[in-house]
Amino acid sequence: MRLTTLLPLVALLALSSRTFAGQFQEPSRLPRNVLETPEPPRADSSEEPGAIQPVAGQVPMNPVPNSSPFTAPSSFMGEQLPTPAVSLMVIGPAHAQKEKEVKYIVRASNRSAADAYEVFLICPAPKGTTGVSYKIEGKEEGKPLPPDGRIKIGTLKMGASKQVEVVLKPEPDATDIKFVSKVTFEHGVVVQTALSKPGLVVHKKASSKIIRGVPFACRLELQNTGKVTINDILVDDILDEGLVLDTKKAPSPKPVKEDLKTLSWKIDVLKPGQTRVIEYQLIASGDVANSKYQVSANGVSNVNNWSVKVTDAKLDVALSSDNQRAMINTATPYFVMVKNTGTAELKNVLVNCSLPGDVKATRTSSGSQMFPDSVQWVLPSLKPQEEKKLRLTVEASKEGSRAITFAVRANPGQDFQKTITTEFYGSPTLNWTSEGTTNCKVGDDITGTITVKNGGDGPAKRVTVKIDLPPEIEFQEEATPAHFKATANGITFDALDLPAGKEQKFTFKAKAKTSGEALFKIYLWADHLGQQEPLHRDMVTNINGGAAGLSPAKP
Repeated sequence: MRLTTLLPLVALLALSSRTFAGQFQEPSRLPRNVLETPEPPRADSSEEPGAIQPVAGQVPMNPVPNSSPFTAPSSFMGEQLPTPAVSLMVIGPAHAQKEKEVKYIVRASNRSAADAYEVFLICPAPKGTTGVSYKIEGKEEGKPLPPDGRIKIGTLKMGASKQVEVVLKPEPDATDIKFVSKVTFEHGVVVQTALSKPGLVVHKKASSKIIRGVPFACRLELQNTGKVTINDILVDDILDEGLVLDTKKAPSPKPVKEDLKTLSWKIDVLKPGQTRVIEYQLIASGDVANSKYQVSANGVSNVNNWSVKVTDAKLDVALSSDNQRAMINTATPYFVMVKNTGTAELKNVLVNCSLPGDVKATRTSSGSQMFPDSVQWVLPSLKPQEEKKLRLTVEASKEGSRAITFAVRANPGQDFQKTITTEFYGSPTLNWTSEGTTNCKVGDDITGTITVKNGGDGPAKRVTVKIDLPPEIEFQEEATPAHFKATANGITFDALDLPAGKEQKFTFKAKAKTSGEALFKIYLWADHLGQQEPLHRDMVTNINGGAAGLSPAKP
């Protein structure tokens, strides 16, 4: 930038009408009729210590009124430097003799806080004069004054001054000399801008353990690693076969393009050092999850491949019990086998057993949590092919069929429910007696009664009574209950169920046929007695013996 400062000629006024006789005198020895313009104040002026004082003709350094200061944008580097200001002072005679050389002293002063470069004085010969010579302060010899009057001073340091002597010769018909001096100098500012390529890095982050069919989170991180702002960034994630977007959770931010194969986003601005994050969820159905993610902007392209092996979450649950029937108020064990048959680790495996109201847990394997109507286990982790066997023992207080339900849940996506049914029955206790005719005569009737009572808390199933008849008597086909089977050798009553607290009488009637000791053999069966020998007792009737009566049974 070239700044040109035009300063008016400082006229030197004469106080008298007397003119010089003789040559031009040095400014320090000017006659009394010549006024010397005052010396510009210097930086070390005592009036304002340390301040640079403006001088006549100098461009002020203070801001122009009603103007706004320049503020550089934050993205630019630079500083506002002081502007140099060069002032001129011209000293010359107020009167001079015709056709005689006239000398002028031009002093250029830099009273600013900045150096002025390429300083030129422009002192052309005025109309009616001829330029003779000029001499720069400190130089021994003068030089001819150029036609354009340009005199090179060079660099004028801040606070420095340079004095030039200019000699003119008036023409014969000249009546006065109007000597004009100007100054020009250069003032520039250098700003250095470093050039660099944009730096754009993108990373894709996702779980290294992807489970087939289970949504997993993905995260694209874009970072501007360079020193320039990047605009209009295009980000793509190209999905391979077997990899789709999870539509149940919208990506953030919303893609500008979204189809089965490609997800695209546009980032308008990414400043140096700034990071932008894109989040979305995918679902893998194949054995390997593959995608190609790329970013492009400002001629920069970054392409990367991403691949993760897909695992399977599989859980196998098996229930077992010692038997399908169990007695009430008796410990009944159940077993739960939980096995990870997949290739993915299962987390937080929850096993919960719901119990009917009259069924209470009495014993469990370690790690269980017992509640009023349920028992549960939490397995923090179940690695592939790992299995756990859990045991639960319960008691039921009432008879009947009970469904014991086991619910098993594991993360991710495993949910099972299985039920095992047990028939709970009470524990019957059978007490029985028998009585009948003890003595009789041939031809008399003989009767017998067998009383069976269930004193337990459960029904006695398939209670059966059988009577072996002796040869001394003849069965009269009379018996209760009415359902029985009779042969020449005995009577077998049909099996019946005897509820808890109930009793059943079995009776028969026979005729004494021959004298002797008639021995009746009585047998009792029931399901709860198992495969053991039936209960047995004897009843004896003496025929042709004394008076007739009842005979207690012999055990």
